[in-house]
Amino acid sequence: MNLRATSGPEDWHPQEFSRTLRRMVRNANPAVICLCMGGNEHNILGVAEHPEPFSVGDSAEGSAPADPDRWFVPRAVMRDALREYLEPVRRLNEIACETFADSVKVFLSPPPPIADWEHIQSHPGVFREALDLGPAPNALRMALYRLQVELLREMAARAGAAFIGPPDEALDGDGFLAKRYFDGSPTHANDDYGAILLRAILERAEPAT
Repeated sequence: MNLRATSGPEDWHPQEFSRTLRRMVRNANPAVICLCMGGNEHNILGVAEHPEPFSVGDSAEGSAPADPDRWFVPRAVMRDALREYLEPVRRLNEIACETFADSVKVFLSPPPPIADWEHIQSHPGVFREALDLGPAPNALRMALYRLQVELLREMAARAGAAFIGPPDEALDGDGFLAKRYFDGSPTHANDDYGAILLRAILERAEPAT
């Protein structure tokens, strides 16, 4: 189920959301719940070049601007911005975990970004109007993705949940989604990627079933 579809920001209420979840699930006491932690937030910021090109500091290079022609955002500032951006995700997942407190929790990372700009141009989806800006640098896209995954791992740890990151076999040499694991979307992984994750979920869930 899509947790965001069950309650909008204007009428979001924890108790009502919890009751809605219980009505929607077939098993009132599931042994395992699996939650997808966020998704396209990093892509929204990084698929296409920003009208005001920017770069992000990283933990290895510190806070020194690497490119004087790009607006520099310190890593800590971008991390705080992404944390705020992900706050609805945190709240919804937190209530889901509390609703099924006795269930084993497994949280899934979103897949890594797709680096193939020609593919994105052929399958632009919601990014169609941004294509004329050209691609954002791969280094920026990966920095945004890794920051998001870092924050999601922290959310999972606070919820006492296992966290499943992107499987190594689905990555290219630079950490992006390998070509065989995407098809008709600018950001989503395909069924082959889903099959790998399903195996990982079942392995984590097996002790609880």
